[in-house]
Amino acid sequence: MTEMLLRSIVTARAKYVLVDLTGLATIDTMTANAFMQMVRAAGLLGTRCVLTGLSPQTAQTLVTLGVEMNAIPTLRSLKQGLEYCLLHQRRQPA
Repeated sequence: MTEMLLRSIVTARAKYVLVDLTGLATIDTMTANAFMQMVRAAGLLGTRCVLTGLSPQTAQTLVTLGVEMNAIPTLRSLKQGLEYCLLHQRRQPA
């Protein structure tokens, strides 16, 4: 998944990537680690990841695992994530 995402970022010259976790009931340590590596790799390409759709259980698991999420915008819904990206896209110089 990370490889495909990074290729798509380069091809599309994406400044933002929405990662929607709606429907994900829980997350384990290995998946959380892979997710954070994906976010860091996207950041190295100049792309900001925006996380949407976290369930209460997933949020609690991430906190329990000690996953640092401060650098990742986290929003309730995909709609809010899209609005966030569009708003910040307009603020950035071309």
